[in-house]
Formats: sequence, C-alpha cells, structure tokens
Amino acid sequence: MAEFLLRWLVNLSLLFSPFFLVQGWWLCRTIPRLPEADGPVRGRVPGRAPGFHILLIGESTAAGVGAASQKEALAGQLAKASAERAGCEVFWQVLGRNGLTARDACTLVAGSRVFFSPDVVVLVLGVNDVVRMRSASVWRKDLRALISLLRRRWEAVPVVLAGVPPVGLFPALPQPLREILGLRGRMLDAVSRSLAEKSSGVSHAAGPVGVHPEPEFFCSDGFHPSPVGYAIWGRYLAEVLVPEICMDQ
Repeated sequence: MAEFLLRWLVNLSLLFSPFFLVQGWWLCRTIPRLPEADGPVRGRVPGRAPGFHILLIGESTAAGVGAASQKEALAGQLAKASAERAGCEVFWQVLGRNGLTARDACTLVAGSRVFFSPDVVVLVLGVNDVVRMRSASVWRKDLRALISLLRRRWEAVPVVLAGVPPVGLFPALPQPLREILGLRGRMLDAVSRSLAEKSSGVSHAAGPVGVHPEPEFFCSDGFHPSPVGYAIWGRYLAEVLVPEICMDQ
C-alpha cells in the first residue's frame, strides 16, 4: 500500500513538471560542481585478524564528492567502521563515477579491473535515477541486471543495497522540487527494499534515509555528504554489512 501511494503521488507531481524543469535548470546553474575525492581508490584498514574484501560501486557519493580524500569519503569510512565492528582487517576498492545511474553501473563494472574477489559488494545508487525521472519498473530492472552481472562475475557474492539517499532533505534543493524529488527517492528506495526481501543474498541498508541529518552532514554544496556525513553513513552500512559477511564465512 505504501509503495502504491508513493507511486500515485509521484504521478500526480508530473502535472507540475514544466515548473520543476525551470527549477532544475536554475539548480544546475547554481550548485557548485565539486571534484571527486582524491587519492587511491583501494586500500587496507589493518586489524587483529584476517578479514574480508569490500567492493563499493556507485555514483558521486561512492566517488567521494564532498570529501578531500577517499579515506574521508564513504569507501574509507565504511572500511574503517567495518574493521572496528568486526575486529579484523578490511581491504576495500571503489568503482565510482559522478552522474552514474544503475544502468551505467553495469557498463562500469564490465569495463573495470577489480583487484580482489570481493566478500561483499555495496551498491550506492539512486540520486541520478531520481533526477532523471526513472520509473519504479525501470529502476527494478536495472538493479536486477546489475546484481545478475555481479553474480556472474563473483558467483554468490552478497550484495548490500544502500538506501536511496534522502533527496527530500538536501538543503541545496528548492521547494517544491525538493519535496517531489524526495517522493521519487522514497519510491525507488521502496523498490530496493522489496527487491532485497525477495532476493537471496541481497540486503537493504537504510542508513541515514529517513533520519533528518544535522547541518554538518552536508558539504558546502548542500547536496553531497561531508566527511562527517560519510562517517555517519559508513557506520550505518557497516551495521548491515558485517553480520552479512560473518554469516557467510
């Protein structure tokens, strides 16, 4: 029922699409375009015992926009939180690109070199699919295709779907565009949650979705997390990721 209501509200919002296009045009001209995080896209967090390997795939948040280095960005923060929670070393690698959609991620994975066999893959996607007005059915289809690709490459690797970021809370977005995109984000996140519930070896990690973040959660553009925000998000993801790995090993 909740997913149906979200879809109905989203469809209703399309009546105001010309106004939203104007707001979107204004937004593209005013939000500063920040670079992706600097530094190596793979690394190791030392620990007391042999550990596991995390592969993070996704959009600008995976690429670390809003942080100076990958260690301060989501990949490094997630690896650190996971190592602390599991009490072992963690190897990590990130495949991230600004503007990436779920469909684009298939191409990125197919053409990228991964330096280990991952024990878990974390997918951080959704904002670009929201902005590009992807429907629920297209989002579900693209996620399934990406998961199938990962399973063909690494057999039964566990997959964690990070919750679609809470677009409706982004300070950079004006109203009513913020509210409408927030509804679309919640709709896609409901699809992710449903897909995880019906798929073996796939989990959904809500993270900060639905939690009103403090101002310091965002970086200067009001759109991407700051290092503080990435640390909070990394801890949320680690709460789901570590038990999944420990049960599988």
